[in-house]
Amino acid sequence: MSIQRDGAPEIDRAAIVVSVGAGLDPDALHEALALREPGIHIHDDAQGEPSCGSSRRAPTGRQDDGTDEQQQGGQYAPGCTLVRIEREPTGSLRIAVRLGDGRVFVRSWSATPAEPERAAATSLSHLLAAIADGTAEQEPPAAETALPAPASPTSAPEVRTVPPAPVASRPLAQPTSPQPPRFEFGPTVGLVTAFGVGPPVALAGSVGSGGLVGVELRHRSGFIAGVEARGLGARADELRLARLRVAVALGHSFRRGRFELRTRAAFLVEPWWVVTRGGAARLQSGPPLLGAALSLTPGLSLPLAPAVRLDVGLRMEAAVSAHAAAGAAVQLVDSTGAPVFRIGGVELAAVAELGVRWGRTRRRSSP
Repeated sequence: MSIQRDGAPEIDRAAIVVSVGAGLDPDALHEALALREPGIHIHDDAQGEPSCGSSRRAPTGRQDDGTDEQQQGGQYAPGCTLVRIEREPTGSLRIAVRLGDGRVFVRSWSATPAEPERAAATSLSHLLAAIADGTAEQEPPAAETALPAPASPTSAPEVRTVPPAPVASRPLAQPTSPQPPRFEFGPTVGLVTAFGVGPPVALAGSVGSGGLVGVELRHRSGFIAGVEARGLGARADELRLARLRVAVALGHSFRRGRFELRTRAAFLVEPWWVVTRGGAARLQSGPPLLGAALSLTPGLSLPLAPAVRLDVGLRMEAAVSAHAAAGAAVQLVDSTGAPVFRIGGVELAAVAELGVRWGRTRRRSSP
């Protein structure tokens, strides 16, 4: 036994004609409605104007009182229901239902679903249930609704009947997408080769090779900050030059898909020393180099897991540094006065980088 509220109409599903507007696939809507409201008829705008006669399997039947089943006393047959489903230019869906007594019910939502036909079929089923239950809100009588005017029975277009299907309707699952982590943090390692440019010209060229290790923090806006240590070494005969550079860097990371372009500016402090071998080893050093560097690193940022990425890139760097006591570029000479090493001045470097970044992700519902 079912209880129906006063004024709530009983809607005959076989007397419903659904008019499909532009932007929706009638075949996909036909299949979606078969799962939720078996027996409803689908009408495509390309077939002409829909009519209440289209909602009957026998559109020209007669009643016992001698009047047409479709029309009695100039009014449309009780239970005749026209439904208009359309997709607006903004992408939102709009459903309008006109009952045989002239009442109109409208439901629309601005969010654009991924599968509009399934979303429209589900929403129509809920709206029809609310109308039958008396809980749906009726449109004001003066409001205009975008429903096609009922046509005469003689111009009833061809309709397709949705066959009943014993498949229970299932609610649409809201897909989720991972939200980018607010912060990513991880280590970086690399192989370095450096070249001196400009005076002293006699020592221009390779000034050493080595490696680097550092840590970096990246915000999802692209801001990056990091600290790293770089070691370089060079040798000439029995002399060994060692340099250890500590840098604090700030910059920006531009990431699109798997491509990443990182730009950084760094402040440098670089101690150095020379080791003499042959007989007794001797260690010589001096004040550290001070300077700054700019770098550009194109590369790939590859997702290994929802919260883990592998960064691979080739850094190109230009640095300027000076000896804290002697000024710009300084050349180091051996015991005979021959120049053997240069430190400071303008240097270019190439670095093959490999880094891992960790972050914490949270999932969010997609509209």
